[in-house]
Amino acid sequence: MSPNGCTGVPNGGTTPSGRSYSFLGACNSHDLCYGFSGSSQTHCDQTFLSNLYQICDDEFGSAATVLGLPNVARASCRIHAGAMGIGVTIVGAPWFNQALNDSVCNQFNDAHDQNNC
Repeated sequence: MSPNGCTGVPNGGTTPSGRSYSFLGACNSHDLCYGFSGSSQTHCDQTFLSNLYQICDDEFGSAATVLGLPNVARASCRIHAGAMGIGVTIVGAPWFNQALNDSVCNQFNDAHDQNNC
């Protein structure tokens, strides 16, 4: 399983003020989690959402307000993150199952090759 970014959606976004952010690293980590046979889809998806929210907080601060005003950049980033988190939870099962199958097959093939079968 090779990570391929945020499949089917942009790898990041832009806030109303024009500041951009990238979710590429979180998407790639999510892909790798799906391909690891010891993880559940729920674990991968929850970790993904947590990572997305952390990117927003790192980029735009963890406070919901700044000087008494709404932190619009953080809010828009976190809305995008939440939508992506819901998306993988709803439609991620086929990709998770395929990645899990690929992982098991690769482990079998590696063992098969090592034993000269």
